[in-house]
Amino acid sequence: MDQWDFKKWRKKLAINQVAAGEMLGLSRGAVQYWESDIRPVPRAVELACQELLRRWKQRPEFGPVILLYADGPISQMDSLPCEDLVFRSEPYPNIECAPKRVDRLRETLNLFLLFMGALSRARKSR
Repeated sequence: MDQWDFKKWRKKLAINQVAAGEMLGLSRGAVQYWESDIRPVPRAVELACQELLRRWKQRPEFGPVILLYADGPISQMDSLPCEDLVFRSEPYPNIECAPKRVDRLRETLNLFLLFMGALSRARKSR
């Protein structure tokens, strides 16, 4: 993680340098050093940032998200015509709804290649 990656991490979480330092258990000065490239970002801090980002993405209001899954092995689907859908996709308003759907799907289907990802939100400029 370089200074730009660290800055992007902080901006993604919408926190200032003081909050970033507090979340990492460090001072604002340490954050300033990394962002000005006076000192490199330590590997332990990089791993902590990754974990904090992972937890941030799991907050209940995170969304919208899309659930992608296949209900059969891909090897069986290779012979399907191009116009047939291999993956199913379902949009959900937040991160809490999609896992509930996965639980229901697992009761009736053998799920293969399950993915859940965030949809980008278009920003309106006015």
